[in-house]
Amino acid sequence: GDHRVRAQAWTWLKKNLTGLRELLPRNSGRYLPYYPTSHCTAAAKTELNEIFKPYLSGTDAMEGLSRHLSAAGERIDRCLAMRTRHQDALAKTLTK
Repeated sequence: GDHRVRAQAWTWLKKNLTGLRELLPRNSGRYLPYYPTSHCTAAAKTELNEIFKPYLSGTDAMEGLSRHLSAAGERIDRCLAMRTRHQDALAKTLTK
């Protein structure tokens, strides 16, 4: 949750997802899509979908992943919408 290491942690997670899944209890990896929601960027949403796509079906499928992946994408969408809506007011407040 520390914004100072968020990018490094996301990079690590992307590189080590397969190994991490092996350490987690069965299907616990389905909660990992929530991690990058704090990034609040369209790029994070795109990466999220690309990284977890292989785990939606086939032998590596995680039960319930599609629901959690969808919910994580919706969180990013809400964050982006709020940022867009309030960006001007926040910029004025912070520059005073």
